[in-house]
Amino acid sequence: MKRFLVFAGLFAAAFTTVPGAASAHAFPEHQVPGAGAKLDRPPKVVTIRFDRALEPAFSVLRVENSAGSRVDANDSHAINDSNDTLEVTLKPLASGQYHVFWTAVARDGHRSHGDYMFTVRKSAR
Repeated sequence: MKRFLVFAGLFAAAFTTVPGAASAHAFPEHQVPGAGAKLDRPPKVVTIRFDRALEPAFSVLRVENSAGSRVDANDSHAINDSNDTLEVTLKPLASGQYHVFWTAVARDGHRSHGDYMFTVRKSAR
């Protein structure tokens, strides 16, 4: 009986803590340019709004061209007081495909990351 109570307690603890831990990660709600976008004009910035507040010092946006060279100004930063939106300035972009990489650290320390691509059809700003 004692072994059953210990097992039941561990089982209950696992199911009450796992969902809370999973929901503590920050994930994108809105991206500009969006994933898979095909743009006629190159953007000047990439902006991602997340579903929760971030630790800006540990959250980063990076943009690379198809050759893997970085095309952002390495100035990723939070743009609002709620710290849920990151932005990075882009260098002038040529026509081609670009890869956005993001790392988001939520206020509680949970880290998430991801990436997406967009295409610029015409070059020059």
